[in-house]
Amino acid sequence: VIKEAWDQVHEKVSQAQQQVLDGKLSPIAYYIEKNIMDVKLVAQYMGMWTWTVKRHLKPKNFAKLTDETLEKYARVFNISVAQLKDISQLKTKG
Repeated sequence: VIKEAWDQVHEKVSQAQQQVLDGKLSPIAYYIEKNIMDVKLVAQYMGMWTWTVKRHLKPKNFAKLTDETLEKYARVFNISVAQLKDISQLKTKG
């Protein structure tokens, strides 16, 4: 049962990774799955409305985020802003 649960987590991470690489979702989606979080939890950590975080999942909206907002997301996911923005590094991760 535990292995099945982790397999499911890994599958969701892989799906999010592919959607980011395909330009369908922003990197935020990948890090939400990787950290076993959901949009509501991220919104709470960010001090934002859930719908705002959902908007940031769209690549065109992610591209417009301020450095301050990117830094907050990076802190939530315990990564650097460079890691958050650099999707090329996702090609080697799982």
